[in-house]
Amino acid sequence: MKSIDIKSIIIGVLGTLLVFVLLGADSQNTNLGDIVCNTITVLDNGTGGFITTINKNGEKCVYLGADEDGYGYFQIYNPNGNQTVFIGTEEDGGGLITTNNQNGNQTGYFGTGKGGGGILTTCNEDGSQMVSLGTAESSIGGIVQIFNTYGQMSGYFGTGMGGSGAIRTFNSVGNQTGLFGTFQGGVGGISVSNVDGKETVYMGTGKDGGGYLTTYNNFNKTIGYFGTNKDNYGIVVLYDSQGEFGWGESGKK
Repeated sequence: MKSIDIKSIIIGVLGTLLVFVLLGADSQNTNLGDIVCNTITVLDNGTGGFITTINKNGEKCVYLGADEDGYGYFQIYNPNGNQTVFIGTEEDGGGLITTNNQNGNQTGYFGTGKGGGGILTTCNEDGSQMVSLGTAESSIGGIVQIFNTYGQMSGYFGTGMGGSGAIRTFNSVGNQTGLFGTFQGGVGGISVSNVDGKETVYMGTGKDGGGYLTTYNNFNKTIGYFGTNKDNYGIVVLYDSQGEFGWGESGKK
């Protein structure tokens, strides 16, 4: 019986292992072609699990996976490597979709707002917010907000704190210039303000149900009143610069 050569066995085993290592290393860089299967499961290695696709220029174009905190998200990139679409989860647990232009600036947002309600936002080419449509943070109702290029709100249409509708306009520095809507007591009215946001004209319905028009000066003092008194007569009243009575006339005969 021939004796077994231990050295030959060791050399053979090491040679076999070397072949497997070389084949394994080569297979990692081999194009597997088309893969057909029922399911693919990507496991988290501690820093997130993901699937990435690369375009012909070697740039990442699609990314699907999870981050270190366990939030899943989906990203799409243009040929320049700038992200154009993001679908994922906010830190507070709400879902969102964002779009970016070719320069990487955000142009749109659709998702969950701070109050837990839905919101849709559009931006200009520089990424500045232009229009916001959705649910108010206090969840009292729906709102539409319009902004200028300086980031200041220029228009508002929606629900006020009392649950009533209102339309508001603002100047370029953010001061309110006009208000049309429902005021305290559930009555309708129109308020006009100067450049500093101080009310100068109010036209609406009084506590007694009659209509009236009031004007104010720069010191917020009443200067003129035209409307209906408590006896349902028409009256005209003029005041001095300090809001003191100056002259009045009633429509009663």
